[in-house]
Amino acid sequence: MSNNISQIINRFEGLLQELHEVEDPQNAADRQVEKLTKTVTDPRVLASMKWLTMKEAIIYSRKSKNTLLKYIMKNLIYGDQVEGGDWIVDRESIDRFYNTRNADRNAQKLIYLHHGTDQRRTG
Repeated sequence: MSNNISQIINRFEGLLQELHEVEDPQNAADRQVEKLTKTVTDPRVLASMKWLTMKEAIIYSRKSKNTLLKYIMKNLIYGDQVEGGDWIVDRESIDRFYNTRNADRNAQKLIYLHHGTDQRRTG
């Protein structure tokens, strides 16, 4: 009887070991998604994409969702709400917006340097 129990325990332990060695498909899928997510959130990868999800746009622009939605509503950047309520954002419109904004700031600095006064405070 004791020999049968030892055999059953050994077999059970062997099956447990095999079970641990076999990769759980869900864990494998989760790891793959995690790897892809890390790749997609790399700014260098995002810079090459035309359309960004809202999450990607937040990472790319370093702005909050509310700020990006405000810019979309004011037509400062282009975004579209897709089926299911998710947003996609045109990366190039983000670039144009920030390039224009930086150019305006640089122009203000040049005016200040040229005239010796801050033109933004007059009026």
